[in-house]
Amino acid sequence: MKRPWIEDGVLWVDGSPHLILAGEYPYYRDNPRLWLPKLRAMKLAGLNTVSFYVPWRHHEIAAADGRLERVFSSDGNRDLVRFVQEISEAGLFALPKPGPFVHAELPFGGLPDRVSPSLDSRRIAALSSAGEPLRSQGLVLPSAHDPAFLNDARDWLRSVGAVLQPLLHPDGPIVAVQIGNEGYYCESALPVHALDYSEPAVDAFERFAKMQSPRNWSAPESAEGLAPYLKWGEWISRTLGDGMESLAGELGLDVPVFCNYSPPKGRDYDAWQVRLAYSRRSTVSYAYTSWAGNVVRDDAMLVNYVLAAKGGRGPNLEENWSLDWVEPQCAFASVPIYHALLV
Repeated sequence: MKRPWIEDGVLWVDGSPHLILAGEYPYYRDNPRLWLPKLRAMKLAGLNTVSFYVPWRHHEIAAADGRLERVFSSDGNRDLVRFVQEISEAGLFALPKPGPFVHAELPFGGLPDRVSPSLDSRRIAALSSAGEPLRSQGLVLPSAHDPAFLNDARDWLRSVGAVLQPLLHPDGPIVAVQIGNEGYYCESALPVHALDYSEPAVDAFERFAKMQSPRNWSAPESAEGLAPYLKWGEWISRTLGDGMESLAGELGLDVPVFCNYSPPKGRDYDAWQVRLAYSRRSTVSYAYTSWAGNVVRDDAMLVNYVLAAKGGRGPNLEENWSLDWVEPQCAFASVPIYHALLV
């Protein structure tokens, strides 16, 4: 039997196209005794897929001798294997999302604190053009070009991939996975000068472009002055697309891989288009997230939402259900239902 595949943005399983109707279940926040009853309730509600982050920091613990070990079974809500098996028992597909950075309103976006340059001076920070480090909940994020972080991230993904491999469809419920989260660090809609100006990133750009990286993000005085900016835009787009492909390869899983991309922030459409231009030609399939605000009453948000949905054929892997701390009217089901109908 063939593995699932993506065709024009549509997931095919067992030779039939499937609309991914996914519900997010953060198993790591719940009692394992409740997993199966809630999964069955999701099935009864009409969902066909369970998506879930696999937080690095949750599964990496210190052993009695001080060594770090990763636990994926037989330890309460770290029992990822049992959770996925119960997804299958409930008659649902599974879509794991192992990051490395997952956000998910978790401390440090689900990364272990040890990879932060805030706590380890040997680590290299992700920097803006002004030299300001990118942070998550107060901790500085490592550059995605830092060799030490990349080695750790690859090792994490390989360990997750080894655990998930026996659970792929048709032997298990896993029909697809998501890599990253809106890029490396939810940066897919950030300004083009927001990152990464760390030393290894700048070195990589200058090898690619054969010119110095642009630092002063004001309008150049001549057409010739545009060249570094154009090259920078091309480079960050390639870096995102190639980087997600590289991380996906570390999982080693023969199922489709998605990356979910956020809508434009405010009216910064150019930055959003630049970052995603090359990634749309990637082997990692396009998906999006519906964090555009309330399109029911805000026409500007409607434009952002439509752009996100039409950026490429693919599923919406994150809807704004009940997040009244983001937008009060999202507490009412009519708002996300309207979003879904627009697609």
